Amino acid sequence: IRLVGGSEWEEGRLEVRTYNTKDWGTVCSDGFDMEDAKVACNMLGFGDPEFIRDTTYFGQGTGDIKMANLGCGGHESSLFDCSYDGPGSGSCTHGDDVGLVCEAEMAESPPPPFPSGSCLLPTSSGRVLIRLVGGSEWGRLEVRTYNTKDWGTVCSDGFDMEDAKVACTMLGLGDASFIRDTTYYGEGTGDIKMASLECSGNETSLFSCPYLGTGHHSCSHSNDVGLLC
Repeated sequence: IRLVGGSEWEEGRLEVRTYNTKDWGTVCSDGFDMEDAKVACNMLGFGDPEFIRDTTYFGQGTGDIKMANLGCGGHESSLFDCSYDGPGSGSCTHGDDVGLVCEAEMAESPPPPFPSGSCLLPTSSGRVLIRLVGGSEWGRLEVRTYNTKDWGTVCSDGFDMEDAKVACTMLGLGDASFIRDTTYYGEGTGDIKMASLECSGNETSLFSCPYLGTGHHSCSHSNDVGLLC
């Protein structure tokens, strides 16, 4: 899930997608209450919600309205654990797209120091760590979100210079110079967290780009991508 269109990263129009799709969609404000907002803010790694905003604050989204009539109790770990009506099942329009303002304080504080060659970013997808394994400006690309402990790799299938630019920029290293295959930096271990990335090059986070997540692709660690920034 993500927040889009806010002036701060803890606010914006609420958008969701499942890992087996690439298309983001909005959430209808009909019936959306503070219990629903609490689950959304906590999913993103923020504290509790401060405000629910209508579409006049953060603008209208596009694509499907993925959720309407959410019925969270406030204790769920995911919006998808709550009852809701899916696309095409209600009368909502993008004039009903809901927005949120969450407490900026994160649910957990990061333990310093961060790993060498990695970067912690507060993004619309929560706090994200990425790193290059092998060197400070080059290596195998690995990612994780801050609410998990396990690093994972990125598949080279479809990975292009626009994707590489976003990764290098996230690390504060400027543009990408080369994309390398696994013969350069070796195979990783664990999950392959991202495949079929489709960044345009101007995103602030890889997690803001369309991609297929763990278990929804056919990549192996022989496809682990590496970068030279």
